[in-house]
Order: sequence, then C-alpha cells, then structure tokens
Amino acid sequence: MKLNPIKRFQNTLDGIAVGTFDKVLLAKHLATMIHSGIVLDEAFEILIDQASRGRLKNILIEIRARINAVEALADAISGRPAVFSHLFVEMVRVGEASGTLEENLLYMAEQLERDYELKRKVRGASAYPILVLCLTFGMGMAMSYFILPKLIPLFLSLKVELPLSTKIVLALAQFMTRWAFVFFPSVAAAFFLLRMILRSDPVRPVWHLVLARTPMIGKISVNVNLARLCRTLGILLKSGIPITDAIRISHQAMMNENYKTVLAYAAARVETGMNLSDALIESGTAERILPLIMPRMVGVGERTGTLAEALLSLAEFYEREVDSTTKNLSTVLEPALIVLIGGAVLVLALSIISPIYKITGSLNPR
Repeated sequence: MKLNPIKRFQNTLDGIAVGTFDKVLLAKHLATMIHSGIVLDEAFEILIDQASRGRLKNILIEIRARINAVEALADAISGRPAVFSHLFVEMVRVGEASGTLEENLLYMAEQLERDYELKRKVRGASAYPILVLCLTFGMGMAMSYFILPKLIPLFLSLKVELPLSTKIVLALAQFMTRWAFVFFPSVAAAFFLLRMILRSDPVRPVWHLVLARTPMIGKISVNVNLARLCRTLGILLKSGIPITDAIRISHQAMMNENYKTVLAYAAARVETGMNLSDALIESGTAERILPLIMPRMVGVGERTGTLAEALLSLAEFYEREVDSTTKNLSTVLEPALIVLIGGAVLVLALSIISPIYKITGSLNPR
C-alpha cells in the first residue's frame, strides 16, 4: 500500500524517535506486566510514565486511547510501521487470539535483539575500512586544494619535461582550484542520486543480487538475510501461526528483494500442498542465494515435526557465521587498505620529487 507524503514523513519521524532498543524494552516490559496480571490499559499507563522521549510517549498515549475505544492491541499498534512492523503486529494478533500474548511479546523482543546485534556487527565491521577510505579521500582532496596549487607555478616554470604522474597531479590541482565549489556539491548530489537509483523498484533486486555475489560482502549479506529469514519464520511457527501465513509475514519482514521473491514463490507452492523445503529448492532464485544446507535442514524439520526448532537452529548457525566473518573482515581488508594508502602516497611523493631530481640532475656539471 502506497503511503501519502504526510504519512510517510510521520513514519520517518517515528523511526527516528523510537529506536530498536526502545522497542525491545517496550515488548519486554509489556510482557512482564501481562505476566503479572496487569490489564493493558494500566500497563500502557505505566509505559507512558516511563517514556522519556516525547514522540514515543505520544505514540503510547495514542495506543492507550485506541485500546480504551475497545480496540484489540494488534489493531491499536497497527498503522505505525516504523515502530511496530507487520511482524510485530501479527505476533501480537496471534498472541491475543491464542492467549499467548506474553510469550509472543518475548519472542518479538528476542527477534528485535537479534536483528539489532546483526546490524551492529555489520556496521562495526564496515566502519573501519569506510573511515580509512574517507580520510584518504579527504586528505587527497585537501592537498589538491590547499598544497598542490602552490607548486603549480614552480613546476610550470621548470625547463624540464614533467613526468606523466606529475602532469596528472597538477591537472587535478588546477581542476580543484577552479571547480572545487562545483565538484563537492556534485559528488554529494551524485551520491544521493545513486542511492535513490539503487533503492528504486527496478534496480533494487539487481543490486541485492550483486551484493550477494560480491566477495566477502556477499557472504555477510547472505548470512545476515538467512539468519533473519530463519529466525523470523521459526519464531512465527513457534508462536502458532500457520505455515502459509508465517511465510507471508516473513516475506514482508525481509529487506532483500531476492529473498522476498523466494518466500513469495514458496508461499504459493506450499498452498498447493508442496513441502517448504521442496519449494525452496525448486525456486530458481533460491539456487543463487540459498545454500543447499538450508532447504535440506528445513526438510529434516518437516519430516520430524520440528520445523520451528530446525529454523531457529539454522538462524543461530548463520548468526555465528556473521560474527566470524565480521571479526575477520578487518584482518582481511587491513593489508589491502595499507597497500592502497601506501600506493597513493607513493604516487603523490614521486609526482612532486621527480621534477626536483630532474632539475638537480640538469644542474650537475659534466
């Protein structure tokens, strides 16, 4: 469903105001109060008193008002996708219908915590190389704008043939001197334009597939998505949701378009009576983004009646893989970054020093 611009902006503000940690605490505190026998109206009154952020408090006040209007909790929290995802809403809905709201809220808190940990590990692993590359780029641009232009008159006055590297460096310095006020805004605009293109509906599936095929990054991307898929589907099945509904909800919870395609295909095939494992193997997309162990273990779970447990076990396996890969990422990338930075410094040094050597060589008596 397409949201109007005002609603989309409101959801963006909700997402900024209510972080993952707040949602985890909300689910845990609500589950604890329900376990203690506190009714929902009173529970939300306590949550409102505890809320320290204005927007979160306003959202909780709105939910309490909807509950007082004799709405179910799932209906009361719907309409705020940036705070309560479709997965969250459906877990609450099933919990209310089956009398397992406390357990489902704890499952949801666990899911949110696991997602947060995965994101934190990926961001932590990528922070170092991104920081080094940005500092290197910034240093190069600063030298091109502040230092190298001062050398241009000297080198142009020399009566020697300048090396190619020096000519390139001088051309870059002249470009930065004349067009810096256009260059930097253009780079920023190009970055945001590229980001918009990669997030567009036609390009997003291709971009996600490219990420999955990229060395190192692809392994992390695949394992993160498999961990989320298996844990989401496992928790939904464990909470008592029918498998076709669980697959559809998992489809909406996934961010990667290729995995959404796999789950959409699997849901359609499972409805016809096919096993989930066979549907995953049969999917053409699955051959590119699903390792064979995943549908095989799903098949074992289906045959033994322990599908939810098998999926949660797979989720833990892929989470450990993410942890191992992210820990090794810095070790693998560090030598490449050192070579890259060293090469840039070497080219810059030779570009400046080579003409000087030519001058001193031409001054030596013969």
